[in-house]
Amino acid sequence: MDVMETQRRKQHNFTENNMWALLWHGLPVAALLLWGAFCITNSLWYDEAYSASMVSLPWKRLIYITATDDHSPFYYVLLKIFYHLCGGGTHFWALKLMSVLFMLGYMLLGKYYVAKLFDRKISVYFMLFSLLMPIFSVYRREM
Repeated sequence: MDVMETQRRKQHNFTENNMWALLWHGLPVAALLLWGAFCITNSLWYDEAYSASMVSLPWKRLIYITATDDHSPFYYVLLKIFYHLCGGGTHFWALKLMSVLFMLGYMLLGKYYVAKLFDRKISVYFMLFSLLMPIFSVYRREM
């Protein structure tokens, strides 16, 4: 009877550990797929349209406007460079792709840094709650 109980515990621990490992590796991929799906549309929100108009400005004008604006000039400079590396023009997915890459970086930071500070289980919760943020119900309605 004791051998059977030990085997059941080992099987349970193995299954539970594999589930956490699958979530730990799979959640960043799920986030990339979900957020990437939001990226491929050509419709723009107001703030995205504002960013699109800012990156279409010449460099000198961009710096001048962002110096008097509430937003960081560094973001618009990075966005302008990234937008032009992706082809520019009316490819608005490039504007959204940069945000997706920053969000993926956020997930990977949570995956590795939170796991380093606490453990993998807390890291999984961090990534899961980040992926299920209520703002995504707004994204779903806006798209």
